[in-house]
Amino acid sequence: MLVECEIEISVRDPQVFLEDDHDIKLWIQSCFRDLCCYRISRLVAVAPSLYRALVAVRLTNAHSPLIEQAKQSKEHSQALKAFVVQLFHGKGKITCVSDPVFCDA
Repeated sequence: MLVECEIEISVRDPQVFLEDDHDIKLWIQSCFRDLCCYRISRLVAVAPSLYRALVAVRLTNAHSPLIEQAKQSKEHSQALKAFVVQLFHGKGKITCVSDPVFCDA
């Protein structure tokens, strides 16, 4: 099962050089814990060092209590946003632009 969400990432890593879409996607993928970023699509450069993309994050057993809570909660979109933000550990700032949804691979 995956969580899909549109995100906006502000890159704050002075040592990273993102030349093309492929470099940006590789950097985004490496910024998620446990290599859980399953798919990156609709990548757009909004401004220098600011990117918007639709990502699908793979759910793992390690995060199952949070996922079960998100499924049962009436405010599950806020819990899923927090989940996606929590998985990001890159040098930058991530913001969920759309409400996350559960989807299958």
